[in-house]
Amino acid sequence: MLSRVLLSTALALLVATPVQARDWVSWIYTRDAAEFLKRHHAQAARRPGNNVARKLAAMSDSAVGFFRGGAPLFYRDLTEHPTLRTSVVIPLMGDLHLENLGAHRLTDGRFVFDLNDFDEAFTGPYTWELARASVSVRLHAQTAGLPAPAQDRLVRHFVAAYLTRLAKYGSAPKTIAAPLTADQVPGPATEAIEDARDFDAKEFLARWVEGGRLRPGKHVVPLDAATAKGIGLGLEAYARPRKEPAGFFKVKDAARRVAGLASLSRMRYLVLVEGPSISDGDDILLDLKEQGPPASAPWVPAPAGSQAERVRKAWAYFVPGSDAYLGVMPGGAADFLVRRLAPWRGEVEVAELKSEARFGQYLGAVALATARAHARSGKIGAILKDAGGTEKLAGRLLPFAASYTKQVEADRELLEAYVDP
Repeated sequence: MLSRVLLSTALALLVATPVQARDWVSWIYTRDAAEFLKRHHAQAARRPGNNVARKLAAMSDSAVGFFRGGAPLFYRDLTEHPTLRTSVVIPLMGDLHLENLGAHRLTDGRFVFDLNDFDEAFTGPYTWELARASVSVRLHAQTAGLPAPAQDRLVRHFVAAYLTRLAKYGSAPKTIAAPLTADQVPGPATEAIEDARDFDAKEFLARWVEGGRLRPGKHVVPLDAATAKGIGLGLEAYARPRKEPAGFFKVKDAARRVAGLASLSRMRYLVLVEGPSISDGDDILLDLKEQGPPASAPWVPAPAGSQAERVRKAWAYFVPGSDAYLGVMPGGAADFLVRRLAPWRGEVEVAELKSEARFGQYLGAVALATARAHARSGKIGAILKDAGGTEKLAGRLLPFAASYTKQVEADRELLEAYVDP
C-alpha cells in the first residue's frame, strides 16, 4: 500500500506541476517522513511523561494536523526547493499557518489580532514564511471542500493582500508600530477580538481552579513532588529581577499541561501563583513551555544561548506589549518561556470557514499581520523588488503549495501506517 501511495504521489506531481515535480521525484523514494519524525522526537520520547506518541497520533489524523506538527520536516524539504531561495533575509515568525494567529489584550488594555506563536522564530528568507502560509491555505481550503481552482485563488489573494499592505507600510512607516485593532482587521478576525473582549477573568479562573488548586483533567496532569519543587525554584529565579511584591509568585499548585499539537513533544507546565493578594479571586495562571532550537535549526543556524530567550525576544519584536509576565525560567537542560494563561483571548475557527468569500476575509487579516511583521525588518523595498508583483511571487509559491499539499497527504498516510500498523 505504501509503495502505491508514493507512486501515485510522484505521478500526480509530474502531471500537475512538471517543472517542480522533477525536484521532488528525485528524492521522494529516499525520504521516509515517519522515520524522520521518529528520529526527530527520539530524545523527547525517552523522557518520563512525554506526549510524543500522542503528538504523532494527532499528526496522523489529518493533513492539517500533520502540517502543523511537521515544521522540522517542512524546513528540511524547503531547502531542496531553489525557486524559493532569496537573498532577502529577515526575522520570521517561523510557523505561519492559519491557526497561529488570534486575538488578545495588550498590556495597555487594547484588544488586537496578530501572530501568536513564536516557538519556531528564526532569521531566514521571507519567501519561506509565505510558502508555509500558502501550504496552510491550500490544506485548510481543501479540508473545507473548496476545489483546487479556489485554493489557488485564495493563495493568490493572500499574496496580493500581503504585497499591497507591505507597500502601504513602506509609504507610511510610522504605522508599522500601530497594533492591529478591530477597526483594521476584517471579518473573522474582528469577531475573534470581540470574543476576547467577552471573556470574564473570574469565570476563566474557575474553569481551571477549584479550592485553590488546579482542577485535574485531560489537559491538566498532577506532578510528582520533586518536579513541583523544581518549578518553584525556577520561578524564584524568574521573579528575582521583577518588580512585583514579595509572595506574588508563590506557587499554590503546579501541573503538567497537555496542549497544542506541535508543542506536545515539549515539557509544559501550568502553574497557579498567588498574585497581588492572598485572595483566591486574583490568582494568576502561568504557562511554562520548554524551548529548544527552532524547527529550521538543522538547516539554518540557530542563535547560541537560551532558546527561551530567543522566543521571548521574538514576542517582544513582533508583538510588543503582548504579556506583562513574558519571561524566561531556567530549567536545567532547557529553559522555559513563561507567559500568562490569560482569559482575554479569541481565535478564528478556521475549520468553520466554509466559503471562499469568508476564507478570503480571514486571509486579508493574515496578510495584514504578516506584512506588518515583515515590515519591522526595515527591508520593505528589498522584499517588494524581489517579489516583482503578485503574479511573479504567486508564480513561485503556487506550484510549491500545490505539490507540497500532495506531499503532506502522502506523508500523513505513511505516518498513519507507522502509528497504527
